[in-house]
Amino acid sequence: MDNIGPYALPTDASIRLINAVRDNRIAYGWSIRELSRRTGVSESTLKRFERTGILTSDKLLVILSTLRLMGPVVAALESREHWSLEQHERYNRKAWRDA
Repeated sequence: MDNIGPYALPTDASIRLINAVRDNRIAYGWSIRELSRRTGVSESTLKRFERTGILTSDKLLVILSTLRLMGPVVAALESREHWSLEQHERYNRKAWRDA
């Protein structure tokens, strides 16, 4: 693996989250500038998020709430089976091998 660090490329979950945010933003007819205005998150931060998936949790929660995505995210977290540490480690090893 190149020496680019573990956060250089978005994971599958990040890609899904990026796509959900972008698709919903577009469905509302909002530009990045408009989402920035509505959330208080800078345009450069939103652009970086849509490109890399990197964003602080407080900003992500504001964006999800503004796009009315908080309910589905919370429901998914609450309904998800709780994995053991071993299951998480096995999943992460497989994800890195498949990348």
